[in-house]
Amino acid sequence: DCGLSPLGIVNSNDTPREVIYEQCKAIISQLEEKTRNLLQEEVENLSQLAAYLLAEESIDRETFLQMQAS
Repeated sequence: DCGLSPLGIVNSNDTPREVIYEQCKAIISQLEEKTRNLLQEEVENLSQLAAYLLAEESIDRETFLQMQAS
């Protein structure tokens, strides 16, 4: 999940721009998918938190932690 891309360590002067671009694009796509999945898993908690904040405008740490624990 972390570390180098399949290209390894590269010198941008020796590597075609297309190759670097495609690797960056692939990394961004993977991270975007991972982020979407994480948000989807927490959609109920996030909706509950958003509703609370709309009603109360702020939240203290204790309330936030209680909401996350449920």
